[in-house]
Amino acid sequence: MKKIVILILIIFIVPILYGCDKFINADKVGIKTCDKIINYLENGDNEGLKKMFCNKTLDNENIDEEIEDAIDFFNGKVKSYDVKILGSGESFRDGKREYLRISPRIENIVTDTNNQYKIEVYYYIVYRDDIDKEGISEITIESETGEKCTIGQYIE
Repeated sequence: MKKIVILILIIFIVPILYGCDKFINADKVGIKTCDKIINYLENGDNEGLKKMFCNKTLDNENIDEEIEDAIDFFNGKVKSYDVKILGSGESFRDGKREYLRISPRIENIVTDTNNQYKIEVYYYIVYRDDIDKEGISEITIESETGEKCTIGQYIE
């Protein structure tokens, strides 16, 4: 009897697991992404930051200038910051993930030069219908005085 119950469970569980797309922990991806952004900004790593953007954003002819401006705008080595995942969304069709997007925010950034910032990020982790949208589309850095510096543009 136990063997029959186990067999029935296997028959029902295997197709469910097989049909599901790979699990992605959006919060974990968001935190790692924010850590990388902070590292690239404080160390002036233009190329590292550039690699995080989606191909649609990289098609912007001013992307290198925008990245350079952002690195110049961000002053100092980071002493502390907090990461919050403010929004996320995903869609599935026929058991396959169509898209997964997150909007992490880095708050309470304090640098060794006593500058304070917050950073908003728009990021498609998965975008099945258009892989050129996978990656960061926009990063906006705001100083404590309200000045803003933006790299890229939000992609719907």
